[in-house]
Amino acid sequence: MSIDRTQTPILISMPRNGSHYVAHFIREIYKQNGLLTPYTFTNEFLDNRPTKGMPPIEQRIEFLESCRNTFQFDVFMTVHSHHLYQPLRIPARPNLYNVFDWFKEFYSGYQIVILRRKKLWKAFVSWMFHKSVRESLDRSGNVHAGNRDKLHYWHNVNNTGYNVEDTLKSTVLKYKPVFKYDNYNFSQFCASVRFLNETIIPYYDTAKLRPNLRNLWLEDCNDELLKNTFHPSNKIEEWSQPYKPFTIKYETYFGEYIDEMKDKFNDQYEKEFKYYGYTN
Repeated sequence: MSIDRTQTPILISMPRNGSHYVAHFIREIYKQNGLLTPYTFTNEFLDNRPTKGMPPIEQRIEFLESCRNTFQFDVFMTVHSHHLYQPLRIPARPNLYNVFDWFKEFYSGYQIVILRRKKLWKAFVSWMFHKSVRESLDRSGNVHAGNRDKLHYWHNVNNTGYNVEDTLKSTVLKYKPVFKYDNYNFSQFCASVRFLNETIIPYYDTAKLRPNLRNLWLEDCNDELLKNTFHPSNKIEEWSQPYKPFTIKYETYFGEYIDEMKDKFNDQYEKEFKYYGYTN
């Protein structure tokens, strides 16, 4: 059975932009026509962090190519923009300099879904909060690598068997992360925004590729819209949505540093972010 590329969505977004929420609707397509990886890999199959159980990016690309070439299966995943600008070195293919070079070739003709969050500040402060929590666990000598994900879920999922939000609050109380402005993390965030809006979107938003492009803003999305978008001819009557927003008020954790964070963000917003269509 050949793959209908125009009917096979691949989602590109950024952290804290609702990508896992939207991807859950896309995931249903892959249940019938693709491959779902074990939880060890999460949805972010191209994330190149040295996480236990994750082979190098080159091996993962080889796996994705083998699945399609051998079995005519695509692998379900969520792609973040910073995954695509990481360097890639495959000696037999010297024309590939980063993962996006490979991605453009491999997903040529596919339905590309771009998801952004209009209120970019909310994405930023959420990302800084979770980065601070994870970095505190990484620095702690008392936390085994295999337990970090149980102490800190990046997403509020209701199928873990316990209250994820309460666990996260307990982790904060116990490990006391330092919540403050970090220039390096901010520069990484800005680089991800820039690559999405200046490289990825312009590549697909052309007369030739635009018919297969979907642009979504998180604030415009809801369950009904996403069902109709990705399952127009086979609406799912019963839907179990495991992802929901945290109710945590992230800004309150940064205390005296929140003004500095807002000043840095607002300055960048005026210089750059607002021209991409974000609101402040």
